[in-house]
Amino acid sequence: MPRLRHLVLIAGCLFPLVAAADPYVPPPADKVPLYWAAPLPCKIDRENELRSRPVVKCAHDELSHKSLRELSILRNTIYARYGWDRFRKTWLHDYFHAQPWFRPNPSFSYRHLADADRQNAHLIATVEQSFTSDELEKMRDRIQARGRKRALSSDDKIELGLIARSMGDFALDDDKRGAAEQSLDRLLTPKELRQLSLRDLRLLRNTIYARRGRPFKSQILRDHFSGMDWYKVNTGYSDALLTKNDQRNIALIRSVENELGGPLSDEDWLTEPATDGA
Repeated sequence: MPRLRHLVLIAGCLFPLVAAADPYVPPPADKVPLYWAAPLPCKIDRENELRSRPVVKCAHDELSHKSLRELSILRNTIYARYGWDRFRKTWLHDYFHAQPWFRPNPSFSYRHLADADRQNAHLIATVEQSFTSDELEKMRDRIQARGRKRALSSDDKIELGLIARSMGDFALDDDKRGAAEQSLDRLLTPKELRQLSLRDLRLLRNTIYARRGRPFKSQILRDHFSGMDWYKVNTGYSDALLTKNDQRNIALIRSVENELGGPLSDEDWLTEPATDGA
């Protein structure tokens, strides 16, 4: 009997190890709202006569008329299905943890993604970067008009923060956008910056350069800033045009990027969950 009890104790100790080794199985695709198992019927059009930036055209309305918040959720749903759970943004973390299909996967790897997942993430991220400043202003104005009739919802506040950063201002995702156009002239703080994604940080760092007219080699950055009516390329640009606060903020943003794994490449920007913000 003591020997049997000893064997039972050993089995009880080993069972958690066996269970922990069980491979993560993502939920069935049809149980995950807003997820596409097949490639989206969309293509990126770079030969548009009316715009200098790429336009994503879809067979139906799969990605049309979506807010920045909705697009962010669509893109991150791809990774959340495989258990990605390193969301630094509280609102994204809370959204996915409220989904009945979501289960964190400590062993998450980008290798788990299918080709269709990568293709769809690329398309969604391209749409997120396709808005011009005029379009973003209209999106902002519609939300602010609602705010004059009733209190803004938490989703509205998140959207205003996303719009503000896309337009070249500084804001967190729960900020109400006011007269923030000069906000990048002040010294930012690590606490603020750590609430942003690597994707946000790369855009913010380069927005500081763009405000002084720097031309960009990156296709993504050229596409983004070409849609901002305030951006004017200065062919004589040099870093001497940066103010002391510009230099301090750039160094601070870079240090936070390095702390979080390093700045994103163009391809990382379009496909990896760390870009949310990923």
